[in-house]
Amino acid sequence: MKHAFFVLLVVIFTAWPVVADTTVPGQTITTNTTWTLAGSPYIVTGSVWVQAAGNPVLTIEAGVTVKFASSGELVINYQAPGVLQAVGTSTAPILFTSLSGTSPSSWIALYIGASGSTNSQISYATIENGGWTPYNRGGLQIAGTSSVIDHVTFRNNNVAGLNITAGSPQITNCTFDGNSGYGLDVTGGTPTISNATFTNNTNYAIGANGSIQLNGMTGLTA
Repeated sequence: MKHAFFVLLVVIFTAWPVVADTTVPGQTITTNTTWTLAGSPYIVTGSVWVQAAGNPVLTIEAGVTVKFASSGELVINYQAPGVLQAVGTSTAPILFTSLSGTSPSSWIALYIGASGSTNSQISYATIENGGWTPYNRGGLQIAGTSSVIDHVTFRNNNVAGLNITAGSPQITNCTFDGNSGYGLDVTGGTPTISNATFTNNTNYAIGANGSIQLNGMTGLTA
C-alpha cells in the first residue's frame, strides 16, 4: 500500500508543470533571444534594450508573463536595429504587467523605435499598469516602422494605452480600457486602425493632431 502511495505521488509531481521565475536585469540584447514559457514569468528589473547591427529578434512565446519593476522597460529598435515578436494565442495570451502595484505608471513602458526597418509584432497580449509621464509614453509607444499590433488589450496605463509618434503601424482588434489619458494618442505617423473598442479611458477614445492622417477607422466602438 505504501509503495502504491509513493508511485501516486511521483506521478502527481511529475505531471505538475514546473514554473520558474527568470530575472532579467538591465541589459542590451544583441543576439536572437527567446523568452520561453518554461522560463515564465520573466522579471525585468531595469532597462532592457533589443538592438545591434545584426538586427536581433526577441521572441516571447505564447503564454509568457513579463513583470516589470518600477524602473523596468523594454526598448526595441531605438539606437540600432532590433525586433520584437511577441505572438500569443487566444488561449495562451502574453501578459506585460507590473511586478508590484496595480496603478498606472507602476513600470515604464514598451517602446518600438525606428532605427531598423523590420516590423515588430505584438498579438494576443495585454499591456497593463505602465506608461511614463517623463517620457510621455503610454503602455506602448511606437516611434517608427509598420509594426503589427493585433488583439492587444491596453488597460490601466498612464499617458495613453498606446501612443504613436511616427511610423505606419497596423492596429487591429484591440481593446483600450481604463487608461489615464487617451485610449490611443497619435501625434505623428500614419497608423491604420480598425475593429477597436474604447471604454472607461479618462480622456477621449482617440487623440490626434489636426494634421495626422488616420487610415482604416472602421469597426470602432466607444
